[in-house]
Amino acid sequence: MFIGKHDTARATVVAAALTASSADLARRAGQARPLLGAALLPYAGWCGFATVLSGRIHRLNA
Repeated sequence: MFIGKHDTARATVVAAALTASSADLARRAGQARPLLGAALLPYAGWCGFATVLSGRIHRLNA
């Protein structure tokens, strides 16, 4: 989305959805097995970083 179509607004929305989804996955996995939930937290954090970065790029280039 970001590289292929150069649509930074949509890329930010997609990254935010991925962040929410991965955070929910970590929460649900943590309920079943706390260690697995903790192992997924860095991915959710990375997705959050990608969301912030995409949003900032969009604001700077709007």
